[in-house]
Amino acid sequence: MALANTLYIPAAKIITAITNANPARVTTSVAHNYVNGGIVRIVIPPANTIESHGMQQIDQQFAPITVINPTNFYIAINTTAYEPFVVPSPQKQFAQSIAIAEVNESLLSAVSNSLNPQDVARGI
Repeated sequence: MALANTLYIPAAKIITAITNANPARVTTSVAHNYVNGGIVRIVIPPANTIESHGMQQIDQQFAPITVINPTNFYIAINTTAYEPFVVPSPQKQFAQSIAIAEVNESLLSAVSNSLNPQDVARGI
């Protein structure tokens, strides 16, 4: 059965820290709900005269992850030679991690849409 008006947009999670390590450890501002083996893409806003997050080398890279806890995960990227990541002040744009692939056991989120009222009513 096809669901009407479905829209799947993976939730972006704001990044508050990325370590210079192999693998890099990423910290998010809220629980990421990722699973081991999932693949995420890292988005770093471009540097400008007002703010810079540093670590521009990791921008748009993606790799599988290993979950550490609800707000931390390792990403299979070696960032030891990258410039350090910082959270600028003031901050107008945010670094983000975005899930781009899931392991089969977690595919429920690809068919469950909380934006559809009929799905919420049915509990999916």
